[in-house]
Amino acid sequence: MASTPNQPILPSETEMAQAQACLKFLRQNRSERSFSIRSPSGLMVPISKLAFSLLNDVLVELSRGNAVSVISFSTELSTQEAADLLNVSRPHLIKLLDENKIPHFKVGSHRRILFKDLIEFQQRRSSGIALQKEQS
Repeated sequence: MASTPNQPILPSETEMAQAQACLKFLRQNRSERSFSIRSPSGLMVPISKLAFSLLNDVLVELSRGNAVSVISFSTELSTQEAADLLNVSRPHLIKLLDENKIPHFKVGSHRRILFKDLIEFQQRRSSGIALQKEQS
């Protein structure tokens, strides 16, 4: 069964302040070689470098008041979810799919787009826009 993207989480003022405090702490202690999470009972679990990097990215966005959502590259999106992520209308997305500009597949009569393919399309589109501006 395909997972759907998590709903973006918009931080409250308190959560923004907590994220800012966490970032300040991490910046002050950046010389540390590793970090761990400690439970109230004292159990300590190390955080991998990858997880730490992702946590830092999430804290940066939350501290700025931005909504955050975690999504796997292998997530299958509906056409509406994909259109929402691209900030385009669903009919426009369907046109892009019909023109084979974004890879997709069908599950029954429903089209599905892999998140990774959507990101690759965005990157191609962004670099195309950048190239057009340079040529102007």
